[in-house]
Amino acid sequence: MIFPIPALAQVIPDGTTPTNAGTCGAVCTIDGGTVRGANLFHSFQDFNVDNGQAVRFTNPDGIVNILSRVTGDTSSNILGTLGVNGAANLFLLNPNGIIFGPNAQLDIRGSFLATTADRLLFSDGSEFSAVNPQAPPLLAINVPIGLQYGTPTPAGILSQATLAVDLGQRLALVGGSVVLDRSRLLAPGGRVELAAVGGVGTIELGNDFSLRFPATLARADVLLNAAEVNVRSFDAGDIAITAQNLDLLSGSRIRAGIAQGLGSMGSQAGDVLLDATEAIRLSEGSLISNALIDFGIGNAGTIGINTDLLSLSDRSLISADMFDFAQGNAGDIRINAADISLTDASSVQAIARGSQGSAGNILITTDTAALADNSYISADAYPNEAELRPNPKNAGTVTIQATDTITLLNGSELSAFSNLGNGGDVLIETGQFLADASDVESYGVGGQANGGDITIRATDSVTLTDPRNLFTNGARIGAFILESAGEGGRILIETGNLILQGYEISTVAGIAAGFNGGQAGNIVVRASRIVDLDNSDLSAASLGDATAGNISLDAATITAQNLSSVTSQGLQFGNAGTIDITTEQLHVLSGSNILAQSGSAGKGGDITIRAIDFVEVAGSALQSAPEFVAEVGRPVTLVSNIGASTLGAGNAGDVSIDTGRLFVRDGGQLAVSTLNGLGQAGNLTINASEFIEIEGGTELVGYDDFSLPTGASTAFLVSIVGINTRGTGDAGVLTINTGRLTIRDGGFVVASTSGTGRGGAVTINATDAVEVIGFSAQAGESPSVIEVSTTASGDAGQLSINTERLILQNGGVLFARTAGSGQAGTLNIAASESVEITGTSTTREFASGINAEVAENATGEGGNVTIATGRLSLRDGGQIVLSTLGAGMQDFGTSRL
Repeated sequence: MIFPIPALAQVIPDGTTPTNAGTCGAVCTIDGGTVRGANLFHSFQDFNVDNGQAVRFTNPDGIVNILSRVTGDTSSNILGTLGVNGAANLFLLNPNGIIFGPNAQLDIRGSFLATTADRLLFSDGSEFSAVNPQAPPLLAINVPIGLQYGTPTPAGILSQATLAVDLGQRLALVGGSVVLDRSRLLAPGGRVELAAVGGVGTIELGNDFSLRFPATLARADVLLNAAEVNVRSFDAGDIAITAQNLDLLSGSRIRAGIAQGLGSMGSQAGDVLLDATEAIRLSEGSLISNALIDFGIGNAGTIGINTDLLSLSDRSLISADMFDFAQGNAGDIRINAADISLTDASSVQAIARGSQGSAGNILITTDTAALADNSYISADAYPNEAELRPNPKNAGTVTIQATDTITLLNGSELSAFSNLGNGGDVLIETGQFLADASDVESYGVGGQANGGDITIRATDSVTLTDPRNLFTNGARIGAFILESAGEGGRILIETGNLILQGYEISTVAGIAAGFNGGQAGNIVVRASRIVDLDNSDLSAASLGDATAGNISLDAATITAQNLSSVTSQGLQFGNAGTIDITTEQLHVLSGSNILAQSGSAGKGGDITIRAIDFVEVAGSALQSAPEFVAEVGRPVTLVSNIGASTLGAGNAGDVSIDTGRLFVRDGGQLAVSTLNGLGQAGNLTINASEFIEIEGGTELVGYDDFSLPTGASTAFLVSIVGINTRGTGDAGVLTINTGRLTIRDGGFVVASTSGTGRGGAVTINATDAVEVIGFSAQAGESPSVIEVSTTASGDAGQLSINTERLILQNGGVLFARTAGSGQAGTLNIAASESVEITGTSTTREFASGINAEVAENATGEGGNVTIATGRLSLRDGGQIVLSTLGAGMQDFGTSRL
């Protein structure tokens, strides 16, 4: 880009108009010219304003526009003051280029347009040309309607000056390229138009100096270096920039909106419209703003951006904010760009901060969007702590629609939250969505505030990762309502694959204990292929008396592994929500869990699982003890678990599993329980059309629900399917319907009570067989068991088995026993073909058998055993035993065959 700077000449007319410049000294007055209607035409061979010089046009009565052209071959150098002695608009046309030096200034009451076009066009077809200088048209004509460029490389415009027009007036620079170098363009409440033309064509010119580029016209570049364009006032104010590339460097500023302390309730700021066919780049802390400034009143305007590449770096900012103590609303931001990049803590925001009003809305349409290094897009609203009477203020919405990918990296964020009002919606629609150590959040606070919805639709995949431990400030997608009786926002994810690694998706309602009401939002995941949780958490929770949200997962394959969890919890007085899972295959592995829990007076939620192929619950994992454990940092074992429980007066929910096959192994658990509370445990219902296998166990280290023996550093935890009460509430009912039930290598099916509540009943319906086989050598020959029992004052429940064949083998046992004051349960066995009881464990410590037992020092009564079968076979040490080792003369029950 070259701007020729010739030796300065005077203001020299070219003779095509009767222009009179006189003798130009420190002050030069230009009069004469040709009048056509409300237009006054001047034509010059050379036109320059020297440093310290003032050149002013006279403004005869009735003249609205003064149109001046330069027909020579040198650029115009405006180094001093250029003005009009009146209110007329001034046009300066020089196809050779125009330069405004550092000391240049405008003394104009009207509007100003400087252009390097070849000619001005009028509505009657006439023109005012600088390259073919004829006398002005004879007929009266109106304002120019177009700027025509006739060369493929038009000359540019350079400004190093502060150029200002009066309130409500327009300022336009239209050149082959436009450079603002440490320059300021000021048009308070008016309009600034910058346009760069890169070829032959015509630009339409509106009455307000607005420009309309034809799609076929080539463009050049606009550059702002440590520059400012500012139209802020009490009302209106527009900025429009049209270019091939628009670059803002060194903290450059584009500012529109309502200025500090100005405006009224009807004030509306204008718009900022930026259109660049290739790129718009902001760097080094540069800013595009359309804002409602401190103590201002009214509404901020819209920022509209259309380009191929939008790039923000080095803490650069696009802002439609409203600031402290302002009254009104923040503006909207609309971005249409093929590629968007935000790095180095850059941001796009429409925030209402410390003010009385709501945040704006952000709409982004793109192919790819990438945020990195603590960059963010935000439509938040929050009060200033110094505000004495904060009014509710709502967050705006954030919408990003990307045909290809959206990426958030390294602490980046999308947010639409309000600290005192409704949260806003966040909508993401794309092919692939990736968030690494980055957040997406919406929440509302106070009164009846509602949370906003977070919706992610990605046709291919959603990948959410965080290298940090989930227990220590991991990244999240979160929708919350806090201290509010309103409704929390929903999180909806629809995709092909959902992959979480070290990540949290959560909804929360509440915070203040005893606060009235509130409903947390639901979490809904629909994935056509897989959902894979790795050390990750899906959580719907409530605090105080709020109600937790529901969780719904629907995918072909769902895997939770490495301490992952899917939980709905009423942590204090509120109810837990439900968990509903629909899949072909469900894997709950390596210390992961699916849990619905009531923490106090609220009701626990139900869990419903429909898995066409199979459900697998297996394994355990070591985890440093979190803060709620006394020995923080000590390794502990967490087992894989699907369960519903209550810790207080609220009842636990039910768990229902419908599948083809169920595998519970390596310490996995299916459990419904009441833990030291008054609430009733729920029911556990398992329907497996083919078979159920419960086998093996895992080594237990440190802290878990199961305490270690005195002096032991490790123990062994077997795989369990069971219902249990440890408090005053009764246990529920365990129902198993399957083709074949196999329990081996120390697996457990149990209904027990260790409190005053009644133990639950167990009903097993297996069309083919029930097999209880072997023992766990790792657990000191702990046998495989189906058991109903009590260790306290509560009575044990009843075990009913309905099958074709019952097989107890190599130490497998059915137990009905009491180790406390409660009555042992009863065993009812109906095996249409046979009951086979054979063998013992390896050391013969455990014989295969059916046992009704009163344990040592127990005071409860033994249970009864009823067996109905076509054939009963006891071999190789197999046995049926009714016994008592209790204190006193307890009834040890009866046996009926």
